[in-house]
Amino acid sequence: MINSGILRRQIYRFSEITWMGISAALAVMGWILSIDGDEDWTKERPIVWRAFEVIQNNSLYIYLLIGILAIATFWAKRKCDPWLIEKLKFILNGYQQGAFAGDDPVLRDRDRVTIFKHTGSTCFVRHWSSTSRLAPWGKNPIFSRYLVPILRSGHTSQNSKAAFFAPDVADKAEGIAGRAWATNRPIVLCDLPDITENSKVRDKKSYAASTFSDVGMLEKYISDGRKLPRSIAAIPIESCGRVWGVVVLDSANPNGVSPDSVSHYSLTVALIGELLERV
Repeated sequence: MINSGILRRQIYRFSEITWMGISAALAVMGWILSIDGDEDWTKERPIVWRAFEVIQNNSLYIYLLIGILAIATFWAKRKCDPWLIEKLKFILNGYQQGAFAGDDPVLRDRDRVTIFKHTGSTCFVRHWSSTSRLAPWGKNPIFSRYLVPILRSGHTSQNSKAAFFAPDVADKAEGIAGRAWATNRPIVLCDLPDITENSKVRDKKSYAASTFSDVGMLEKYISDGRKLPRSIAAIPIESCGRVWGVVVLDSANPNGVSPDSVSHYSLTVALIGELLERV
């Protein structure tokens, strides 16, 4: 998940100060390089001139260092802008308030809207099938592609590490999120069975088949104390001219999510896609 707290704000503020420092450093470098050793003051202040001479002789390396720092600062300003994360969070919270049905406060607490990003080939995502931190890819090939959560509505359940296998082969895409991304079409599932540790094997298989998942994933989630949703919707997000990821709505209410949760919020998802161009 994206860190939207104090650390992110501090990085952004530091990058703003650094950016101003880079501008000042370039101006000073230009002035130092314009100085000629024959000027009168250089003989009166030999130590200062010697320092300037060292800078002049190493100007190429100094400019290279400034360039690297400028690129890093630009990246930090773009990726750590708290305004962007705050607006995305505001949109997700608004989506959460309007898209789910039901008024049971216990179930409403488990109505969630999550943005999942499609990663490039990576071996650092910890899949549910991972048996070791040294081999986080688990049952999937090394350098696989996944959908990983980056931002979620509300203020609870913010440490989700769910990752869905999402290769180029659509039939192998995992979960509702994976299938929605692979087919570039919204998927809505309602009235899913209530799966617990004591559920029958056939019920677990039915749930897994309906959600394009593995029974092992269900059992892993249950053993970790996580509740499986009773209704799910996944909507592809287009950003920068490609399918960037998906927005997933999941609810503990069997009818908490409906086709209206998708069709009535197409503009919301499009706006999320526009903002994600800077994430």
